[in-house]
Amino acid sequence: MSRVVVSRSGAGWTWWLQADLQTGCEILVRGAAVYPDETACRNAARRFRRINRWQVLSVRDNDGFWRLRFHDRAGERIALSADRYADPCKSRLALKRIGYAVSTAQNSGHYWGYCPIVG
Repeated sequence: MSRVVVSRSGAGWTWWLQADLQTGCEILVRGAAVYPDETACRNAARRFRRINRWQVLSVRDNDGFWRLRFHDRAGERIALSADRYADPCKSRLALKRIGYAVSTAQNSGHYWGYCPIVG
């Protein structure tokens, strides 16, 4: 199972998508911004679940590793993959796992259902 976690820190509100494992959990995706209030943070997480796969880019960081960046329809970056990858093909393969996690995630007790990332 996976879940969306919304949390408050000293800087503001953040969210992430985590997969629950037998040995703990793995963070798959992190929100790209810190939000001033919980409502704005939850709205950003909801926008993330509606991202289509063509709104996801494999981007090379300055250190040479690749990361997935998720954008909304307006082009705003909403989230980043928590993992970094040695090459863009591996980052795109991770998208299938992330899509599955989105499709099974719980958010405030409600399942998200349809996942356009893999659809």
